[in-house]
Amino acid sequence: MPSKDHRRLPALLLTPLLALACSRAPEPRTYGRLLMGTKASVAVYGLDEARSQVVADAVFAEWARVEKVFSWYDPQSELSLMNRAALRGWAPVSQELFDRVAESLELHRLTGGRFDPTFSPLWELWRRSAREGRLPSAATLKAAKSRMGAERVRLDAKNRRVRFLGPVSVNLGGTVKDYALRRGLMILEKRLKKTPVLLDLGGDLLAWDFKRPPWTAGVRHPFRPDGLLGALRLPEGGLVLTSGSYERFVEVGGRRFCHILDAKSGRPLEGMSSFTLALPEMTAHPPSVALALLGREAALAWVRSTPGAFGVWADEAGGVETAAGPLASIRWAAAP
Repeated sequence: MPSKDHRRLPALLLTPLLALACSRAPEPRTYGRLLMGTKASVAVYGLDEARSQVVADAVFAEWARVEKVFSWYDPQSELSLMNRAALRGWAPVSQELFDRVAESLELHRLTGGRFDPTFSPLWELWRRSAREGRLPSAATLKAAKSRMGAERVRLDAKNRRVRFLGPVSVNLGGTVKDYALRRGLMILEKRLKKTPVLLDLGGDLLAWDFKRPPWTAGVRHPFRPDGLLGALRLPEGGLVLTSGSYERFVEVGGRRFCHILDAKSGRPLEGMSSFTLALPEMTAHPPSVALALLGREAALAWVRSTPGAFGVWADEAGGVETAAGPLASIRWAAAP
C-alpha cells in the first residue's frame, strides 16, 4: 500500500460505526488506511509525530499481515490456499489459521448452526438478489445451502491440518476483525506504556490505556445517519464491538435486510438493527455477530452473566434494550 495511505486523514473519512471521544483530552495524531476491506485508523495521544507514526505503522503492518493470512478475496492468502487444498485432501496450515478455523467451528456449535464459516454461497446469493431486485426463491436458497456445512470441515489438531468432506470453503470474515484487534493490542503492549491509543477497524474499537478521564462511545442510530441512539461511558477505555445494518445491508424490492445471515434459516437476521457489546478489557468473548445470531434474549443474557460487560440491542423499529454484567462500570445514556 502506498505510504500516503497512512498519513493523517480528514476525520470524516475515518467515521466509525461508533464515535469514541474523551473530554478534556489533547487532540490525537490519527492515521488511516484501508485494510480488510474497511477503514482502519490508529489515534495516538500524547506522543510527538515521529513516535506516533512508528506506533501506527507497527499496528498497520500487523493488520496487513493478518489480512494476508485470512483474506477471502486474495487468491494467494493462506486461507484461499487452504480452501483449494482442503478440497483435495488434508491441507497443512499455520497454527494461527488452524486456531481461527477451530474457533469458527466452535461458534457454529454454540449458535446451533446459525453462525457458519462456510456461509459464502448464501452471501453471494443475497448479493445477487439485491442486484436483481428480487428475493431468493426456495430453490436457490436450497442450492446455496447445499454448498455449505461446517460439519464438512474436519480438523487434525495433532498434525495441524484441515480437510473438507464436500464442496465447501471457509470464510472467516465474521471473526477476523476481532482477532486483528487482539493482535493490535499485543503490538501496543510491547511498544508503549501509559500512552492512550484508539484502534478502529471498521467501527470495532479498542481504547487502550484510557485511565483519565472517562471515555465515551456514541452508538449510532441505525436509521439516522447523523443521529445517535445514545452513548456508552467507559471509565478506563476497553473494547466496543458492533454488528448491525448501518451502511452494510442488502436492499431487495425496496426493503432493507440486515447483512448478517442466519445460516440455519438461510435468511438475513430479523428483529435487530444493531447489537453493541462493550467490555472493559480484551477478555475472552464471542464475536458480536455470534451473539447477535443467538437473538436478543440470549445475547443480553450472556452480557448479564459476564463480569464488566455491557450490551445495547436495537430492534428494527429503533427501540433499545440494554444489559449490564456483574460489577460493570460501563454506563449508558440514551440520546434525547
